[in-house]
Amino acid sequence: MKKWILKDRTEENIIDQLLVNRGIKDADKFFNSKYEDLADPFLMKDVKKAVQRIKKAKKIAIFGDYDTDGVTGAIILKNLVESLNFKPVVYIPDRKKEGYGLNTKAIKELAKQNADLIITVDCGISDFAEVALANKLGIDVIITDHHAIPAKLPDAFAIINPKQNNCSYPFKQLAGVGVAFVLTRAFKLDFEKWLLDLVAIGTVADCMPLLNENRILTKFGLIVLEKTRNIGLKQIMPQKINAESIAFQIAPRLNAAGRMDHANTSYELLVSNSEKEIRSLAQKLEKNNQHRQRETEKILKEVREKINLDQKFIFAYNKNWPIGVIGLVAGKLCDKYHRPVVIIGQGAGSCRSIEAFNTIEALAQCSDYFIEFGGHAQAAGFKIEKNKIKILEKKLEKIINQKLKSEDLICHLEIDAELKSEDINFDLLNQIKLFEPFGQGNPKPRFLLKNAVINNMQCVGNGSQHLRMKLNSFKAIGFNCAGYASHLNINDRIDLIFELEQDDWQGFTNLQLRIIDLRRSDVS
Repeated sequence: MKKWILKDRTEENIIDQLLVNRGIKDADKFFNSKYEDLADPFLMKDVKKAVQRIKKAKKIAIFGDYDTDGVTGAIILKNLVESLNFKPVVYIPDRKKEGYGLNTKAIKELAKQNADLIITVDCGISDFAEVALANKLGIDVIITDHHAIPAKLPDAFAIINPKQNNCSYPFKQLAGVGVAFVLTRAFKLDFEKWLLDLVAIGTVADCMPLLNENRILTKFGLIVLEKTRNIGLKQIMPQKINAESIAFQIAPRLNAAGRMDHANTSYELLVSNSEKEIRSLAQKLEKNNQHRQRETEKILKEVREKINLDQKFIFAYNKNWPIGVIGLVAGKLCDKYHRPVVIIGQGAGSCRSIEAFNTIEALAQCSDYFIEFGGHAQAAGFKIEKNKIKILEKKLEKIINQKLKSEDLICHLEIDAELKSEDINFDLLNQIKLFEPFGQGNPKPRFLLKNAVINNMQCVGNGSQHLRMKLNSFKAIGFNCAGYASHLNINDRIDLIFELEQDDWQGFTNLQLRIIDLRRSDVS
C-alpha cells in the first residue's frame, strides 16, 4: 500500500507553490540560469596542477568507465587532448573481464604504448594498487571521478573530485562527465559548448540531481543536442528531445553495449565519421538493447518468484546472471518493493536502496568480505568470492534490521497540489514546462484529482499491461497499471495522482494525465 502525502497549499499561484515544494528560494536564478553561472573551473582542487601536467605530456591515455557517463566523459577528454595536438589512446575496459575501474592489465597495456600520463573518467578514486603500479612504470595518473571519497586516497599526480576535502568547487553533485567537463573548461576551448550534448547525456544517464550546475549543463546540453554535429547521436536520437528521452531512449541504448558486449560499440558510434559504420553500430546497439531487455525481464521473473516481503531487504544470487544487468534488476525491484536490494551475479553484486538506508555505509561495515566495493548512498557495487556471499547476506540483514523501521518500507507518493478539472489546461502545462529539464532532484510535478468519473477504460500495450482511460473527458494512461482494471467499472469515481503531459498523436495535440497511482473515491 502506498501512502499519499499531499503537501500543504501555501501559495495561490501554482508556480509559486511548486517553487516552495522544491525549496527553491531564488526563482530568477532557477528559471533564468546562464552558462556563465558555472563556477570557475580552477576552484576545483588539483585542476591547475592537472592542466600544467597535461600540457607537458608526451603520450596521453584516457581511461573511461564502461557506462554512458564514462564513455561520454572519455570522448570529451579525447576532444580536449586532440585540440592540444596530441593523439590520445582511449581505453574502455570490458565490464565482464576487467570489471570496474583501473586494472593491472590495462596499466601494463598502456605502458607498452608509451603512455606517460593516464587520465581517468568516472573511476579511479579507490584504485590504490593500480595507481601505484602506474607510478612504478613511470606513468602519472590524473583521476577525474565523482564517487564517494574513501578514507585514504590513491597516490595519483592529481585528483579531481568535488567531493574531496578542501575542494572549493561549490557544486558537489556533478556526474563523471561533469567533472571531466570542468577540466575541459579550464582550457577555454572555442568549441567547448558543442560538447554539452554529451555532458547532458552522461549527467541524465547517471541519474544525477538536475539542480544547480547539472540543471545548467543539461538545459543547454539539450539545446545543443537538438542541433548536434555528432552523426552517431543523430542515428539514435528520437524525434522528441528532452531529459526523459535521454533517460529512457538514448542512455539505455548506449549503456546496452557495456552491459551485454563491450562499451567500445557506443564509443565508436559517438566518434565515427563514417555513416556506413554508424548505421552498423546503431543496429548492433539495438540488438544489445533488446538482449538487455530480455535478460532483465528473465532475472526479474526469477527473483520475484522467491521474494519474501516479510524481510526488510531483497537479496538474490545466481552465478549465471550476467553482471551487465544486475544493477537494472536491483533498481527495478527497489522501485517496486521500496526496500534495499542486493543482486549478485557472476562474481559481482549491485545494490540499490531507498532514501532511509545508506548502502555505501552498510557495505563499508562489510568491507572484509569484498575484493573491492564502491558507489553512492543509494547505488553501489562490489566484487565478492562465492564463499563469502552467505556471510554477507546475514551481516547485511543484521545491519538493515537495526537501521530500518517497518514504516521506512512504505512508499510515500508526494503530491504537489490538489486540482479540480477546470484547473487542468494548456496554460497549466506551459507553466509546468518552465521547470524543465525534469529528472532526479527536480521531478515532474504531481497532482491529485478527486472524484474523477471513468468514461472509458481498456488495457493496452504488449501483454495488455498498461491502462488507458478517459476521465472527466481527459485522456489518461497508466503504465504497468492494468492490475487496477479488475477492480473498476465504467462510471466509477476514482482519486488519482497524475503528471500532466502533452500527447501528440496523428497530428492532434491533447492534454494527457499520466497516472502514477489511483484508488476508488469511496476508499480512504
